[in-house]
Amino acid sequence: MEVYSKYKDSGVEWANAIPEHWKKGKIFHYFKSEKGKNAAKLTKEYCGKIKGSYPVFSGQTESEGVMSNINEYEFDFTDEGCLFTTTVGAKAMTLSFIKDKFSLSQNCMIIIKRDKSIFSRFFFYQFQTIFQCYRKQIPDHMQASFRMNDLYHFAFFIPLFYEQKSIANFLDKKTTQIDKAITSKQSLITLLNERKQIIIQNAVTKGINSDVTMKDSGIDWIGNIPEHWDVKKGKYLFYEITERSLEGKEELLSVSHMTGVTPRLSKRKITRTNIIIIQL
Repeated sequence: MEVYSKYKDSGVEWANAIPEHWKKGKIFHYFKSEKGKNAAKLTKEYCGKIKGSYPVFSGQTESEGVMSNINEYEFDFTDEGCLFTTTVGAKAMTLSFIKDKFSLSQNCMIIIKRDKSIFSRFFFYQFQTIFQCYRKQIPDHMQASFRMNDLYHFAFFIPLFYEQKSIANFLDKKTTQIDKAITSKQSLITLLNERKQIIIQNAVTKGINSDVTMKDSGIDWIGNIPEHWDVKKGKYLFYEITERSLEGKEELLSVSHMTGVTPRLSKRKITRTNIIIIQL
């Protein structure tokens, strides 16, 4: 994006300097928010009886907020789309951009432009910055909530219409590239974790010397082991400790754990029978 010749102080905490010719306004004058009129009725149970192809968005975190698909719809934003946010819980003030025909369940709302000077896709990106700033002000111990009246009092900035479209197109392209890079890296991380586990598995069941003679362990998940290794039951090597802390200072464990018993200094009962491999 080109750098503008002149900037001015934004006057808000979520932004620094902005281009001098950008206008500042209150969201109320340019946007309105709506909730679903049938939100209370659109429960999972009800939606299961009228399955179809139109999504019902809700405040849930799975499936990109789509609770179900039904055979009716309340809103139609096929052309330009609108902004969507949940109003309560972990995803409150988390924005999405949705198009086509849909309905809304509880704990969510859509944000719709009032003015023709607004390009919704641009403000999808600008509002993310605004919402993120205010979301951070909610203490961690409190359940986040977001009301329509909160939205109306936010200040925001309005570039010229052609600038809105240009910036939105730029961000669409760049964020798509970044999302692809993230997906690629996540796939690589998954493969590396799998590789790490294979290395650990092979080292603890076959050792690190590939030249030693192998034998069958007699255990399906292990397969062959070095010929000089032995197989013993865990109950002969470990005690299971289930007692609470003796002094009340040590960290308590939520489950029983195993401890080695060489030398044998304890008389706690042996109960584990897990099979392990040891090197002689």
